[in-house]
Amino acid sequence: MYRALARAHDFAAAADADPAAYEALLDQAGITLQLRAPMTPIVKLVFGIDYDKARLTEFAAALSFARRQDIGQGEFLKFIEGQAGGLKALVAAERQAKRPEPKTDTKAEAAKAKLRAAEPIALETVSADSEFALVLTRRRSDGGVEPVALVDDEAMVEKAIKRAGL
Repeated sequence: MYRALARAHDFAAAADADPAAYEALLDQAGITLQLRAPMTPIVKLVFGIDYDKARLTEFAAALSFARRQDIGQGEFLKFIEGQAGGLKALVAAERQAKRPEPKTDTKAEAAKAKLRAAEPIALETVSADSEFALVLTRRRSDGGVEPVALVDDEAMVEKAIKRAGL
């Protein structure tokens, strides 16, 4: 299988070198080029249109990762055999590379900044209308903790009670 993938990788390089011939080959085979998955047509041509879709997706991901790593023509077999985890590792690496970076929660960061600057509150001054209250603490540089806010959200208090697991 790795040798077949290596040949598919080399075929992709040849297709890059002659895009007109590649497009004609795709038209003849009835395969459409997809910008979001440029290696899918390559693996369909090499392994067949009716080959297992999940495997074709994995093969395309491995070839895309090799392209992302600038693996040259004739170097794929050595590349994949040298990967700890082989094909699955390449697929996982490509999926990770395509995953967007998580967005920073700016509201949470702003709230944390306010809590870092907040004056500590005395627990004796916490007035709660219900039996339980949720108090947010901040860790001090000496390792101790100090209360800095009262969370006034009954649903959050109930959730905290359930999570306490007592």
